[in-house]
Amino acid sequence: MYLPSGDMAAVSTLPSFVTRVIFMLWKCPGRGAVDEVQFLNPYTRTTPPITSNVKTGCLPELKDHPVRNYFDQGIMITLNTDDPAMFRTSLAHEYYICQQTFGFNDEHLREVARNSFEASFLPAEKKLEFLNLFDAASVRP
Repeated sequence: MYLPSGDMAAVSTLPSFVTRVIFMLWKCPGRGAVDEVQFLNPYTRTTPPITSNVKTGCLPELKDHPVRNYFDQGIMITLNTDDPAMFRTSLAHEYYICQQTFGFNDEHLREVARNSFEASFLPAEKKLEFLNLFDAASVRP
């Protein structure tokens, strides 16, 4: 979920727990969502960018990021970056962090990459096209 700072007034009419979750995700996405994960839609969760959440102080350390918790709960996560030039990261580095810090194996990372297509706003036929290309290119031992 992404809410530019000017859009927070729009959530004032929502039920209180939804407003609380939105505010927590908007204010500090890596920290607030951990406590409220039970309210999230179990189908898709765009994971707060790992590197930027540490560099902005939302999380004290990489290991505190909820990415592994979300994945282990069966929530469909995706990996993203937040202003790569400012935070000196890349999408490849976010995948590396998931592997090195959170113990994701190659199969987990393939699932996360596939989720990016599944969760996209592409038309269904384009998603299927890209997923087929991705699966054909994926090397499985």
